[in-house]
Amino acid sequence: MKFRDGRNFYITETKPQGAFRILCLGDSMLYGQGVNDHETLPAKLEMFLNRAAWSLPIEVINEGHCGYSIHDEWNQFIQRGYRYQPDLIIWFLCDNDAELFGVQENYAQHVEVCWDEKGVHLPYFRLVFKDIADHIKSLGIPLVFSFYYIYDNPLREKCARIIKSLCDAHGVEFIDLSEAFSGSSSAHINRSMQASDIDQHPSWQAHQIAAQRLARYLINEGAIGKRNNFLLSEKELYGNLIKNAEEMLDVGYPAEYTLHRLVKLSEWKRSCKIRLKLSENLLLPDAVYFEMFTSLKEIFNSAVELLYWQSYAYVLKISENKFLKECLNIDSMIQTIKKIIFIAEKNLEHAELGYRICINRSLPDGWDCNDLISELPMELNRWLTCLNKIHAFEFDKKSSSESSLNSLCKYVNYEFRSVKNYINNYWDECDRIIKAYQHILADYLCLRTEIRGKSSGSAEIDAIHALDTEIVHLSQSVKSIINLVNLELISEVRLPSVQQPITHVRLRLIGKTSKVFNMTVCLNSLVPDYPVIKDIRIAYNDGQLHAYTFDFPLFIYGSVSIRFDRPGETVLSNDEYSFEDIQIGYDQDTELTIGKDDLKIDDNGNIVTPLIWFPHGLVKGNGENDDLSCMSDLYKESRYIKYEMPKDEIISENGCCSIFYFKTRAGLIFTYTGLYSSLIIYEDDKPLKYPGSIHDDIRELGGGRYCNSYGRIFFSSSDNSDPKKNRRVYSIQLPSYIYFLERLPEATIKQLGL
Repeated sequence: MKFRDGRNFYITETKPQGAFRILCLGDSMLYGQGVNDHETLPAKLEMFLNRAAWSLPIEVINEGHCGYSIHDEWNQFIQRGYRYQPDLIIWFLCDNDAELFGVQENYAQHVEVCWDEKGVHLPYFRLVFKDIADHIKSLGIPLVFSFYYIYDNPLREKCARIIKSLCDAHGVEFIDLSEAFSGSSSAHINRSMQASDIDQHPSWQAHQIAAQRLARYLINEGAIGKRNNFLLSEKELYGNLIKNAEEMLDVGYPAEYTLHRLVKLSEWKRSCKIRLKLSENLLLPDAVYFEMFTSLKEIFNSAVELLYWQSYAYVLKISENKFLKECLNIDSMIQTIKKIIFIAEKNLEHAELGYRICINRSLPDGWDCNDLISELPMELNRWLTCLNKIHAFEFDKKSSSESSLNSLCKYVNYEFRSVKNYINNYWDECDRIIKAYQHILADYLCLRTEIRGKSSGSAEIDAIHALDTEIVHLSQSVKSIINLVNLELISEVRLPSVQQPITHVRLRLIGKTSKVFNMTVCLNSLVPDYPVIKDIRIAYNDGQLHAYTFDFPLFIYGSVSIRFDRPGETVLSNDEYSFEDIQIGYDQDTELTIGKDDLKIDDNGNIVTPLIWFPHGLVKGNGENDDLSCMSDLYKESRYIKYEMPKDEIISENGCCSIFYFKTRAGLIFTYTGLYSSLIIYEDDKPLKYPGSIHDDIRELGGGRYCNSYGRIFFSSSDNSDPKKNRRVYSIQLPSYIYFLERLPEATIKQLGL
């Protein structure tokens, strides 16, 4: 469900078997603006109910949305809320939920008008209330209305009285949660009931008080079934919870959330008061329980580690085309260089071929063959270590839940194997390329040693030194493949121990505007694959540095975006706030600080972080594709060598036009590819002005016009003089291996069929 923007980002529409599902509808009071997800009323209610009800795994869905009235909430239920298949619906109303349309400038007066018997809002509120009650009754779903208000004033009593009378008239349940906030606990007296001094939404303490009162009411009224079920043993209970977790995985719940919830359910049920009333034969021994509990935590930790490997597979996947293309390029380079080495070796052995080989230039500065030979096998060893690590998790636990727990282990193991098989394909290809490179490098070093031992004086192939450059660029290509799949950080940095599937995002900033303003923070997670998840806070304007904390689902690979604006107004300008930094992590040990210099502003005025890959840090790409930070551009100008066209190989054609032919098929094939579509001809190191000209213009107008076509280069000099006779040098850029082949004697080219 990619369209959700509420708090229920984990929940699937299909209800897992064995679960009791409660759907909560409401506005920002229910949503929990100003607090984090686990501090909201629905989250607290789920905890209290599971601690009180012995036999049921209870799931509470938070479908609150900021700014909604009862009309919006009803439309929301009609559109998609019913698809959650709830067993119970709780509808939360507050002081402004009777309104038809938006809030007026004077909020207090607007709210009074909403509940005025003679006003326009209240009649429509009564009508929609009747529609809701009638429709949900027809669905056979129990319905409870709740008035949730944390201020003790005359309006509270009036609202509660009207809502209760409607509930009585239409035969639905009602609970007044505002009664818990009267007197000394009122927000007018106790500021801890407010999210902050400037945000009048309930604090986490208020949500907890309301949830506790609501849970007690639901249990006493039998809204979640029989409270006491003494026939269900503790062993059967945990077996049912594990089966429920299996069902959650089957219908699409994330594994890390499902397993963590199973851990929490086992803790809640263990602390249930009803458990104390069970007979001894229905209880589970402490040792058996803790064995099961430890196993569950291990499976949860493995599910989190699986996300790291899935993120790695994701990075490989988005670079798959470049990876395969580069592998093909390396294969082509290796085959060509191998043939060149073969030619050179045979010419050293057989004098009858008519020439000797001499190297007259050393390798480029800073390049050490010995370093390459020693480094590359280390990469292979590191991969083998990682490969063992990725599949080291194999569970075969025998616990009190017998085979039930094993099914969860098999699920995680299956996902591990899927990721491992995909990653292993890359590693196998890298292994093949590196071994081929090592082989050809050894041959090349032997050739150089043999050439140095030979006496000079015979015919030379003076282009053999170009092979040095080609070997260097081959090594760069191989290293780029290594960088793409390099797991050094994953294998050497200890993965963080995640206690719960939550990522903390903390913003530090100074508000300078004259009014309070909103901060909307969005989590854009690539791994795991969530919908975009949003949360909102109200920021201070007192000129002091404040920190604002947001809790999002656990993510391994993704980014965060932030928007500052006034309610219903435009985005804040940069001079209205001073942004310090963002701190993101699972706990203090994993916290990553992102400073202002690493942030960007997108086209909509949002502040956007670079991609974050835990535990690696920021992923800083090359600007063209930020997902591929480790891919380098392997087609730089340095891969080409300037080749001077021999004067005796230039042929005069017609008019101002001359032609240069490539001698080898390699040169011919190269001009057919798109790689050389941007051919440049240099005249004394200055490029001629008119590339891609048509043949007739080259012949008739000249003036530096040129083109390449089917292995031939048509060109003219800048002053229309004859390139064969003037004293200028004409050159082109060629890959070093083609440069080498073009410099071979023509007899050798014919002998070798080049």
